[in-house]
Amino acid sequence: MSVRHTLLGKLEGADPNDNSLFKALVLEVMTTCDLSCADISRMFGCSVSTIRKWISGIAAPHPVMRKTVFDALANVVATRGAVLVRSAGEEGK
Repeated sequence: MSVRHTLLGKLEGADPNDNSLFKALVLEVMTTCDLSCADISRMFGCSVSTIRKWISGIAAPHPVMRKTVFDALANVVATRGAVLVRSAGEEGK
């Protein structure tokens, strides 16, 4: 199973009440998809400092909203993953 598929499974099955899991998954998506805090902040229409608080564990969206965040991040992983796979294939040409 690829890293992308594993991450998608984690996002789909994530417990919205788990603060440490929220932080870890946001960081994992950022690392896997090579995204910055600014990239994530644009996705959610919030400040970069908000995203920094998310990844440091200082703050997180209300648990009711985390499913929406997880779904949006899963979409990025699926979309960005496809782009990364295509790019890797093109580099080999």
